[in-house]
Amino acid sequence: EVLAKVPFLKDTEPKFLIQLVLALRPVVFVPAEQAPTGYLYILQSGVAVYGYSVLTPGLTWGHDMILQNTALQRFAARALSFLSALRISRSELVKLADKYPVAESKI
Repeated sequence: EVLAKVPFLKDTEPKFLIQLVLALRPVVFVPAEQAPTGYLYILQSGVAVYGYSVLTPGLTWGHDMILQNTALQRFAARALSFLSALRISRSELVKLADKYPVAESKI
């Protein structure tokens, strides 16, 4: 349900989404810590600010990680409290999508 909110993951193969969920890695951030760009994140607990938006559990950020040019990745999220999130890198996502034509075409 959360991944369905990510534009480039909508309507991809169900098996791809299962593999994506299995590939997500947990990460934690302390207050005021900046989350590195280049990853797609799913916030599990805590509060963060991303650009001009406040993020709460169940929201995602880092959709711009699919851009090859890292200069176009606009914002890094900053933790306002202790954060627990799941993340996947661009390279991991692309590698997973290689086996799924619909997902590969969207990424």
